[in-house]
Amino acid sequence: MMAGAQNLVVFDASGLENDKNAAHYAIFTEKYSESEECYVLSEKIGRYLAAHAFETDEKTKSEAEAEWNETVKELEASIEKFTREGNKEMAEMYRNTLSEMKKARKEVEEMLGQASDQAREGAEGLDPKALLLEVRKNAVGQRLFHSAELLCDGLLAKVRDKSWEEAGENAWGVMDANGRILIPCRYEMINSWGNIIIAYRVISWDKDQWEVRLYRPDGSSASDQTFFGARGNDNIFTGVNSVSVRFKDGGWGLIDEDGRVITKRKYDEIGPGSKLFYDTEVADLWARRDGKMFLLSPEDGHETGTFTYSNRDSENHFYDVKVTWFK
Repeated sequence: MMAGAQNLVVFDASGLENDKNAAHYAIFTEKYSESEECYVLSEKIGRYLAAHAFETDEKTKSEAEAEWNETVKELEASIEKFTREGNKEMAEMYRNTLSEMKKARKEVEEMLGQASDQAREGAEGLDPKALLLEVRKNAVGQRLFHSAELLCDGLLAKVRDKSWEEAGENAWGVMDANGRILIPCRYEMINSWGNIIIAYRVISWDKDQWEVRLYRPDGSSASDQTFFGARGNDNIFTGVNSVSVRFKDGGWGLIDEDGRVITKRKYDEIGPGSKLFYDTEVADLWARRDGKMFLLSPEDGHETGTFTYSNRDSENHFYDVKVTWFK
């Protein structure tokens, strides 16, 4: 990456905003997040959130009260029914149940009331707007995001710049520790792999069509090509990992960890070998071309052999295979 690069930390400030569509997450440097100043800020926020942890909106209160009243009504109806039928034992059982429920509810209300009062005393003088301003002041770039995740071992942050309602689907970008937006917030998905960042923007959900661009961690383009699909090929048994990309004409190929296309041919489909085979020593990828099945080296993309398969294990989706290796 870059000399002197700092690790980043995602800080959740959701509880300080009442607006569900408001920005929620700050990005701190690891250095600041481990400082005494950040500890004091986090402690203040914790006290403020504790003071409001027992609050519910009027709709929730109304629904809970209606549910309680309905339960009481049903129990009272049962008591009346069994009393009328002369079944004293059942009437007494329901009467005791109702009494215990009312007692338990009162105890819980008293306990929550005391806890809420204590929490409010602890948060006296704390203003959420002031706390939010302090979060923003210390955040990388002095701004908040609607969501955030770390990339490249924490050296970069994947950030959502707008809410779902505002942005539709296109909202993810990448920011560095200096607050610079390296990759614009216009993508549905962003993943890092090897020395590249893969950014996906939907063209058509119905046709599963995507615009896929490759970036370096500094935000520069890692490929002069725009791809139209990309798929990770993770081999869960051997640790082999690669990425296949879809070209404009629909064919698939492989890229290396620097974003270079390493396949000489285009394939109808490419996938991880170990998810097909009982023999987990077969670490190569599989690919389909011209009706034939090939094994591909995940290191350089060359064809290492062909294979046929039979005796499918439908439960585990594995196959017995017969491999013909190329010399």
